[in-house]
Amino acid sequence: MYQAGDGVPLDEATALSWYEKAAAQEYGEAYTNLGFLYDLGKGVPQDRERAVEFYLKGAVRRSLNAMLNLGICYWNGTGVAADRVEAFKWLDIARIHSQRSQNMQVKWRVRGALDELRKQMSKEEIRAGQQLAKEWDAKHLPR
Repeated sequence: MYQAGDGVPLDEATALSWYEKAAAQEYGEAYTNLGFLYDLGKGVPQDRERAVEFYLKGAVRRSLNAMLNLGICYWNGTGVAADRVEAFKWLDIARIHSQRSQNMQVKWRVRGALDELRKQMSKEEIRAGQQLAKEWDAKHLPR
């Protein structure tokens, strides 16, 4: 609410404080939101490498938005070296986990990004990304 000024005055410092408190309790979306703040430099100095670190922490805690953001970071080379296979991995992980989500906005964003990325990749790269997604998912997010 403080980040968007929704019902309260916009206050990025207060938003940051609440996200840090929630992240200290291992809440995945808090890590994702911290990553977003650092990614865009909202209330903090812009630090895209740190944003990627927070997105990874959110992804491990099953944040679909973190997985999506990691895919986009790797696709565009934002905070990390550009890597389409790694981007595909993260977007495919998000696709797998979005199947159980009620959040249609995230589902469609993930699927749209995957469709666009596929157009830039060879079949071998896609297979490699799918394999990495399966391996990461099995290791980090067992069912």
